[in-house]
Order: sequence, then C-alpha cells, then structure tokens
Amino acid sequence: MFFAYLDPFTGSLILQILATGFLGVLAFFKPIVNLFKGSKSKTDKALDDWNDAEENVSETAGPGDQESAK
Repeated sequence: MFFAYLDPFTGSLILQILATGFLGVLAFFKPIVNLFKGSKSKTDKALDDWNDAEENVSETAGPGDQESAK
C-alpha cells in the first residue's frame, strides 16, 4: 500500500512553480516569435517615437542651434 501526503504549502508551491515556468517560457519566446512575424513590441514602438521626436527637434533647431543639438 502506498500513502502520500501533500500539505497545502507543498501544493501551492508546486502550483506557483508551474505558473512561473509557464509565464517564463512565454516571456522568453515572445520576442523570438515577434522577430519572425515582423511585429514590433510596445518598447520598440516607444523607442521609434522617441527617435522621431529627437529628429524633429534637430530639424526645427535654428542655424545657431545646429552645433548644440548634436
């Protein structure tokens, strides 16, 4: 006869390990999937917007501001 006992702490610990592992795998593979799909993440889009804003500032700078903008 085989008797096994799992207390509530052990059960919740196993559940947390499984959930964390699943979410970790998703977080690891999402950038790889986006790379092949060609879609950008929110961070990439935000960085593109930031770079566009910097270009607009340097384009609108006056003639005397060209040296200080670089």
